[in-house]
Amino acid sequence: MENSIYIALSRQVALRRAMDATAHNVANMSTPGFRAAHPLFREALTATGPGEASSFVSQAGDYKDMRTGALRRTGSPLHAAVVGPGFFAARAPSGQVAYTKAGEFQRGPDGALLTAGGASVLSQGGGAITLPAGAQSVSIDGRGVISADGARVAQLSVVEFTDPAALTPIGNGLAVTDQAPQEGAVSRVASGVVESSNVEPVVEMTGMVEILRSYQSMQRLLQAENDRLRGAIEKLAKV
Repeated sequence: MENSIYIALSRQVALRRAMDATAHNVANMSTPGFRAAHPLFREALTATGPGEASSFVSQAGDYKDMRTGALRRTGSPLHAAVVGPGFFAARAPSGQVAYTKAGEFQRGPDGALLTAGGASVLSQGGGAITLPAGAQSVSIDGRGVISADGARVAQLSVVEFTDPAALTPIGNGLAVTDQAPQEGAVSRVASGVVESSNVEPVVEMTGMVEILRSYQSMQRLLQAENDRLRGAIEKLAKV
């Protein structure tokens, strides 16, 4: 008799996860290079008796929207964006190599090129990039070559992956993966711009309303089922 309640509860848990993911997307709609993600769900059949099974809701993973966000011009010579499926490489504070779409690079106190979160931006050779002291003019070309006062300094490491959606975020716009990076074949670098989040605010807000309505609908169903069970128990108690 309680199977219907458990089924409705599994749906509510799924809706809660969907709401959390949507809220996370909305919170990051201004985060450079952010990729929207949504949980995926599937039917889970569970035996509830001889020859009987109930259908529950089970999370099957996440879907990450890998579409490129709009490019926002900033005018800063240190800002860059990857046009295409590639990622910039950086060394996270933990020491591991990570990857990012957020190209709001900045110059550290010692001249090191850093991400907005403080990770060291890496060159094609895997080393940290240091801008020369006193450089008056810095530029980045379409291949990611950084020049200072007309002299080449380094080339940004731009890599691509077979399954970019499988990268695992670790915070500060960085992500890691066990996949072997491949040199960017179709990606190019645009300078003076930053890739915006690909979150569509109107779509996400509409989704939040739909999720809330579905959750409330499940709540009413649970209340009705609870009333039905209580009424049945009360009738049986009088027999």
